[in-house]
Amino acid sequence: MNFASFLPLVACVALALLGCASNPSQESTVTTLPPGESGAPAVAAETAPQQLPVSVADLEARSAAGEIIPLNQFPKRKGYPVALRSKWPGLVKSPYAQDKQMVDVTRFGPDSAVRCPHTGNIFFTPPAGDAGSGR
Repeated sequence: MNFASFLPLVACVALALLGCASNPSQESTVTTLPPGESGAPAVAAETAPQQLPVSVADLEARSAAGEIIPLNQFPKRKGYPVALRSKWPGLVKSPYAQDKQMVDVTRFGPDSAVRCPHTGNIFFTPPAGDAGSGR
């Protein structure tokens, strides 16, 4: 074998070594704060938003009116959101794609895990005894 066949390998190793070399002109600076200051902005406790409990019937009414409901307001089951019923039996709104078509869950029972056909995320079907039942 001749040297020309090793030339690409030598070039790659040289570039890798040059990229790892430290540049003395880029010195890191350390800032010291006075005692008692952390450098993080102070946040008052009353500025944090309060999470009010929302009923399923209220969420279903808001959803029927066309409002997009934040995912964190959906009821959860085993860490996954529970879909909201619609006025049509067997159809629910996916919590992940509320602006898309409704999902047909007639093949699934209450409290079943379903994969959203729009996003691929998992959600649960509503339980059988919920108020506002469309089933």
